[in-house]
Amino acid sequence: MGYYSKLSFKELMDEYFEARLDYWRYCQQRPLNDEIGSVLIDNYQEIEAEIERRMFEYESCKN
Repeated sequence: MGYYSKLSFKELMDEYFEARLDYWRYCQQRPLNDEIGSVLIDNYQEIEAEIERRMFEYESCKN
């Protein structure tokens, strides 16, 4: 399991919004397709996938 799977949901959401903000800030200064931009979007997508996994688990347990 990765780093994000160990966080509480609140911590995960904080990381999610921070990653989005970091990526947005970076994109304001540089082209979207360079190496750092790729790392930032990969980080954002990893967090997003963990949120989706948790939401699926929550919905599965709820039903």
